[in-house]
Amino acid sequence: MDKLLHTSLFRAILKSLNRKVVSEKRLQTYFLKFARCVTALCDDTDYLSALHTLNYTQIQFRFLLFRTHEPSISPPPYVHRFIDMAIEFIRMEKELLYYRLEHPQHFISGSALQSPLYWSKEHSAISVSEILCGLDRMTPKPLLLADGTAAPFNLVVRVFEDTLHVKLGDPTDVKRRVLERKKDRTKFTEALLYSLNREE
Repeated sequence: MDKLLHTSLFRAILKSLNRKVVSEKRLQTYFLKFARCVTALCDDTDYLSALHTLNYTQIQFRFLLFRTHEPSISPPPYVHRFIDMAIEFIRMEKELLYYRLEHPQHFISGSALQSPLYWSKEHSAISVSEILCGLDRMTPKPLLLADGTAAPFNLVVRVFEDTLHVKLGDPTDVKRRVLERKKDRTKFTEALLYSLNREE
């Protein structure tokens, strides 16, 4: 969650508030790198994790802004300006994330290939849910994001829905429907095992 606090921009501003002022030109370079880190975070990380990180970073920059008003600290005006720029950039990226969550259809590339796979109607959709719940309960998790962290269950559900053209419903309900089954909780899994083991 503190990933963006290790950027050159944050460390340089912190240094500038401790009487080791970094030049405006260098802060400009650091801000460009910071902006690229923020956009990469938003593009390559699941939305919830990205929002957590952005919120945490925004609070830390606001604290730096608060410190610029302390009597014992008098950084050059441009330091204050770069803190404002960082806070505003984070705010705008958060708005974009919220918009992507509310209107995902606007962020789907027209050239994106549609999955050729379909889940057979001869097998119920809950069979897919059974598989996904099993994967979700494994340790370590077999499904990961590009950064190596475990893929959130809601993201896994949506990807499988899109890939197999099957509706599974709300991810919370998906897990609940499988785990609350009194019997046949692993009906499809057992059928898979039987299929694998019947060949000598």
